Amino acid sequence: FVCVCHTKNNTLTDTIHRMCTDHIVDTAVSLNNAVQVFTEILEEINHSLDRLYLEHKKSDVSLFLGLLVDNHLHFSTFGKELTGIIVSEKNTEDILNEMDTGEGHFVYDSHGDIRDNETLYIFSPKIDTHVIGNECSTL
Repeated sequence: FVCVCHTKNNTLTDTIHRMCTDHIVDTAVSLNNAVQVFTEILEEINHSLDRLYLEHKKSDVSLFLGLLVDNHLHFSTFGKELTGIIVSEKNTEDILNEMDTGEGHFVYDSHGDIRDNETLYIFSPKIDTHVIGNECSTL
C-alpha cells in the first residue's frame, strides 16, 4: 500500500498519512479481493476527508493512493501537486496526467500491471517530465 500526500500543512499531512494507515492495517489483500478492498479504502478515506475538509481547503491537498498486489497496481489520485511516472529502459509514461477532477476526493481508480523491468515513481511536489525528458530513464 502506498500513500503519498502533498500539503502545505505538516499537521494535515500527518493526519492524512495516519488516516490512510488506519484504513489499511490488518486488511488481508489477495488478487481475488484487491478491487473490493481498494474501493472500500477509497470510500472510507473520502468520508474521512469530507470531515477533515471542514477545517482545511480541498485545493491545499494532493493525494496518491496505490495498492500493489503481485505486479498489478490499483491507484487513485486527486490534486495538482503530484507526478506519477512508470520508467523502463525504453519508455517513460506519466500515469497521473489528467486524472484530477478538482473534486478534492477520489472519484475512481485506475489499474495496470507493472512489469519486471519497470519502476513506479511518485513525486511531490509536481515535476515537469517534459523538462527532464530522457533523464527519467536514468532514475
